[in-house]
Amino acid sequence: MTAPLLTFELTKEHDQIEIHANSEVLAALMRILERVLKTGQHAHLLTPQWGGSELSEDRQGHDNSLVQHVKVVLW
Repeated sequence: MTAPLLTFELTKEHDQIEIHANSEVLAALMRILERVLKTGQHAHLLTPQWGGSELSEDRQGHDNSLVQHVKVVLW
């Protein structure tokens, strides 16, 4: 089994966000988004360094910056 992978990364130019994920974790992200849609509550995705377990800490893009905290909010 491969290690879980989900990163949100800001490109070097700071004009794009890249989402890197494997299929297992992408399915888990879809469940989180569905829960936010169903309940109307928000969700926090954090790296272990920030006290969470939803996001990976291994940056995938060479010149990218790793995002440590992603908050999903339904409006």
